[in-house]
Amino acid sequence: MRIDTNQVMRYFAVGAFNTILAYGVFSLLLRLGMHYTWATLLGGISAMLAGYKFMKELVFKSKSRHAFLKFILIFATMYFVNILTQYVARKTLNPYIAGAVASLVCAALSYALNRKFVFGARTPPLAQRNCLG
Repeated sequence: MRIDTNQVMRYFAVGAFNTILAYGVFSLLLRLGMHYTWATLLGGISAMLAGYKFMKELVFKSKSRHAFLKFILIFATMYFVNILTQYVARKTLNPYIAGAVASLVCAALSYALNRKFVFGARTPPLAQRNCLG
């Protein structure tokens, strides 16, 4: 399977926005004394709601009507991966760095899962692409 570099760039642009939003909410709630699992969940939900439309239309250009349910399932999976990563990372790192590390791990895994299972993005054969890729 060939990777569409333009799609990956769009994914990381939308993902950067979502990550800043999620990490900002996470950090604020953590600072206010909320447990990291709840802070992660609420930060993630805020990013999920903000990012779904961008991922669907700008990154994967999907017309799927069933993508939102699949997107939520991937989100739930990423939540548990994030919590597990933080749990392990917090043994040697401070909570803020552990949250950042978990976000990076989840970003890469989330792209692969969304591309394959949620939006079904396929790279068209070379002959079907326009000059912009």
